[in-house]
Amino acid sequence: MPKERREIKRALQAKGFALQSQRDHDVYFFQHEGKTQPVYTKLSRGQKYRTIDDSLLDRMRKQLHLSKDEFERWVGCPLGQTEYLQILTQKGILKSAPG
Repeated sequence: MPKERREIKRALQAKGFALQSQRDHDVYFFQHEGKTQPVYTKLSRGQKYRTIDDSLLDRMRKQLHLSKDEFERWVGCPLGQTEYLQILTQKGILKSAPG
């Protein structure tokens, strides 16, 4: 189901992602324990990308290392930063989870 760009941006910021680059895309990297982690995604900046279609959302979901269900909960915010850290740790993307 397509999502509004601002909804995705809000979820990225709420989960600890920081804007690292602005060109034709905004590139967000995950920040944890004061360090940039190897998890990132891009948001296109043009007017035609105010709504993000399913194919682009699927790419973002894979970049964020989430299943479809996890991604839906991540965008809607029931899946918070702590749970996201646990998912990344379980998948071996991050080495440690918060205490």
